[in-house]
Amino acid sequence: MIPSTLLLAVLALGPGDDRPKAPEGFTALFDGKSLDGWKPVNTRDNFLVRDGLLVMNRGSGWLATEKTFGDFELRLRYRFVTPGVDSGVFIRSSLEGKNWTNKGYQVQNMDNETLGMVVGMGLKVKSEKKPDVVKAAKKPAGEWNDLTIVAKGKHAEVTLNGKLVATSDDLQVADGHIGLQAEGGILEFQRIDIKPLDK
Repeated sequence: MIPSTLLLAVLALGPGDDRPKAPEGFTALFDGKSLDGWKPVNTRDNFLVRDGLLVMNRGSGWLATEKTFGDFELRLRYRFVTPGVDSGVFIRSSLEGKNWTNKGYQVQNMDNETLGMVVGMGLKVKSEKKPDVVKAAKKPAGEWNDLTIVAKGKHAEVTLNGKLVATSDDLQVADGHIGLQAEGGILEFQRIDIKPLDK
């Protein structure tokens, strides 16, 4: 028999409240229940929440944070549902643009060896990538990957499942939105957490 005090504590949590909290110092950008804090840009109905996951369901355009961020550590736990799917994580990005941002940066998130590469959107950016490390570190479609993006000043580094896969020392834009780029395939995000970094 469950003690009444324990039962009351469990009931007080309510459905969905057993979701693990963000790591210490981090804030959850995705609450596991809704798209609160996000807004669709040049897209419609292809970002949704299902079974506690943020689902990118084909289509195009992107989902942007309502807030802007400058220096930060961003952690994403996600999986490719469609093998070979192309996508990206925008950082320090403007909301302007015909389909995706026309000013900012994309961390490539395609299901191949280009994953992690830092790409300029409407900007030129120099970056170094490690395709052999990506190939060894990346998990196949259906399995969870952990992607960490650190942006501080002009420096960016991208880590996949604990392995450094790309860097850049050429970031010129200091602040902007974070976004998830839709490019025709399906991805599922379990967690998206951010920690501001002191300059």
